[in-house]
Amino acid sequence: MKILNFHTAIFVLVALMFAAPPEAAFAKERTKYFIFFRDKGEGNSLQKLQSKLSEASKSLSPSALLRREKTSAGENVTYEDIPVEQVYVNALENYGIEIIHRLDWFNAVSAYLDQNQLNAVKNLKFVSRIEPVKKLPLKGMPEEAANIASNPAKFSSDRYGQSYTQLAISDVTRVHSAGITGSGVKVGILDTGFDWQRHEALKTRNVISEKDFIFNDNITANEAGDATGQHNHGTYVFGIIGGYKDSVMIGAAYDASFMLAKTEDVRSEKHIEEDNYVAALQWMENQGVDITTSSLGYNTFDAGETSYTYSNMDGKTTIVTKAAELAFSKGILTMTAAGNEGNGAWFHVIAPGDGFNTMAVGAVSGDDSVASFSSRGPTYDGRVKPDIVAQGVFVYGTRASTDDEYLFNNGTSAATPIASGIAALVLSVHPHLSNVQLRSILRQTANNSATPNNYRGYGLLSAVRAIEFPTIEQQGFNFMMHKVVVDSIDRNALFYMHFNVDNRKDSVLMTLSGVKYKAAIPSFGADQQVKFRFSYYGEDGSYRMYPRKGYLNFNYGSTDVRTTSVSNVTLGFLINQNYPNPFNSGTTVSFVSAFKDDALVEIYTILGEKVKILHAGVINSGLNEFIWDGRDDAGNPLATGVYIARVKMGTDIQASKMLLLR
Repeated sequence: MKILNFHTAIFVLVALMFAAPPEAAFAKERTKYFIFFRDKGEGNSLQKLQSKLSEASKSLSPSALLRREKTSAGENVTYEDIPVEQVYVNALENYGIEIIHRLDWFNAVSAYLDQNQLNAVKNLKFVSRIEPVKKLPLKGMPEEAANIASNPAKFSSDRYGQSYTQLAISDVTRVHSAGITGSGVKVGILDTGFDWQRHEALKTRNVISEKDFIFNDNITANEAGDATGQHNHGTYVFGIIGGYKDSVMIGAAYDASFMLAKTEDVRSEKHIEEDNYVAALQWMENQGVDITTSSLGYNTFDAGETSYTYSNMDGKTTIVTKAAELAFSKGILTMTAAGNEGNGAWFHVIAPGDGFNTMAVGAVSGDDSVASFSSRGPTYDGRVKPDIVAQGVFVYGTRASTDDEYLFNNGTSAATPIASGIAALVLSVHPHLSNVQLRSILRQTANNSATPNNYRGYGLLSAVRAIEFPTIEQQGFNFMMHKVVVDSIDRNALFYMHFNVDNRKDSVLMTLSGVKYKAAIPSFGADQQVKFRFSYYGEDGSYRMYPRKGYLNFNYGSTDVRTTSVSNVTLGFLINQNYPNPFNSGTTVSFVSAFKDDALVEIYTILGEKVKILHAGVINSGLNEFIWDGRDDAGNPLATGVYIARVKMGTDIQASKMLLLR
């Protein structure tokens, strides 16, 4: 396997604390490892830590910071953003070690080590542990493209060609007709490579950045050393979400901006390596990506390596799942294929689709029947998966190594770009949405949301229902209601928002701008439950109500809108940032709940190890506070580092990062 290093110069500066490298010749056979460091060179100095955080903020794009503001509760730059300590990297390079990726989020690097280097690194004081980078045999689609490419689509339209059915089943074509096409949203695609500059449906798309994490360059199409079919799968996927050739095919969110990451190696070894995925997510996040979509899946590995087991699909074990969850915590909507294991012995969803917040996408056919190959849930700890489904059978996409050819194929990796495209459409018309709100809307408006199960999750996505779902935007101390109407209506109609608070009713006339109605929400008591609905009065005497029956509701001060009919979707609480933060002797973990209910409040390390149960039992409606003294369940003081406060109510989980300084 060809490896092109990140570093072409060898640093010679080594602190006195590091042992001298062995003089014996290193063994030739090398294996890739994760090397985790004990710290980031901050020691016990709060001033030094703050200086490093300030420097880390300079590496983040303005769009990344803006995206983080929607979910960060004021803490835009965190410990994970601090680069790995350069002195430690220099010391490793002095042993002749080739650093492949710097993984700041995990305070680690990946590198190839021979046995002598491995033995030396194990004894370095700044190294906390070393783990092999697992390699996954690359799996193809459930059916080879050559077997089905010549089959005709069941439906077509003059504009969409043979891509019509896969979009129409989720109402994407109706949304496009309203002028909503994904503009203003940054979508990151992680895949095998992208032959986009050649193909007629891709070369006009807005690709704002691309990177090859296999050879460490900026070429994502095939290059010297690649297998002939290296860029095939990624090119196909890119067409599904972003392609545009009028009367031939149209992608789900063709006007979005795209970041392309080549992470999967399909040469003769057929390996996908975990560190490429982590590095690509980190790269995309720093540039301000809004949504990531990937077809990667990790469960069984090469002979001689320890494979993951079903018990590892618990949302907190695999490094790719941890990376996807970290990306989500920074405001990215992370979406990934559920896997094509439904007909196999594994059967279940695979990492990183097992993540608590990462959306695993299953596959259905054109009649909304679950595909037999689509991986099922639950996760090992009992959560519903997949989250949602889209068409993944007989999906039309772009063919690599051609100027104007297309193909049909099957797989959850064909469904995922459609689902991700729908997410981009929603965000493009509601740019104020956080990833938490966007994920909630996609699940609440899917067609199985009332009875989610482990075959289709919350159901088939509808771009219309998701976009028309009302959203709340906080503007300082005020709140604005947004309601989109996708299909054409009488622009002179009257559109009202009706409130019901403790049987006190009120109505507000909304104003129309484009396809969106807006109105300021009247002030209510803090955390007061507000029921609401909408009415439409046309000049022709027509009248409509939304929803047709009952009310939607929210708690004043929150931006989470709930449907009363949706079961198993708990949206009635919001975790706060702990205070003080950073802390030493103790800190307060708090959250606001709309209901009196059972809740589990736990503390985890940044690597997913549970260290403390703060509360397990009934909590009150309103503010709930719990003090943590920085000790584990056994009463032992914990070391300096980042910890996660996690609150679980029903199936909904929210988390907040904390920094303990000893």
